[in-house]
Amino acid sequence: MNDILRRKVARAALASPEDGPGADYAWRLAFARAARNRAGLLIEVTGLTVHRRSLAELLELPPERAMLALLDGPKGGLGLIAMSSEVMGALIEMQTTARVSMAPPIARKPTRTDAAMVAGVIDLALEELEQILIQEADFV
Repeated sequence: MNDILRRKVARAALASPEDGPGADYAWRLAFARAARNRAGLLIEVTGLTVHRRSLAELLELPPERAMLALLDGPKGGLGLIAMSSEVMGALIEMQTTARVSMAPPIARKPTRTDAAMVAGVIDLALEELEQILIQEADFV
C-alpha cells in the first residue's frame, strides 16, 4: 500500500501546473456538486467525452426528447447543454417532491417550465466549472 501512495505522490510532484484534471473531470465534479447543492440530488457522472463539433453536428447527437439549453459564452462563443429526459426528470422530481421515483419518466417533450426548473442547476454547475478550471489551460 505504501508503494501505491509513493507513486501517486511522485506523479503529482512531476505534474506541471497545466496538467490539471481537465474540463471533462471538472464538468463531472461541477455538475454533481450543483445537483447536490441546488436540488439535493446525488448524481455520479460515470462517463464523459469532450469533442469540438459544429452546431449542425451537435443537434444530431442528443437523445430523443432531451432538453437543449443554448449557452452564451465570452466573446460571442456559444455552447450547448443536452440533458437527457431521465436526468431532467430526476432534477425536477427532487425539487418538487424531494424524492426520485423508481418508475421511468414519462416520455414527453421538455417544456419552458422544465427548463426554468433545471436552469439553476445548470447555472450553478457552470459557476463551479469556472472555479475548478480557473487555473488550468482548459479554462479557455
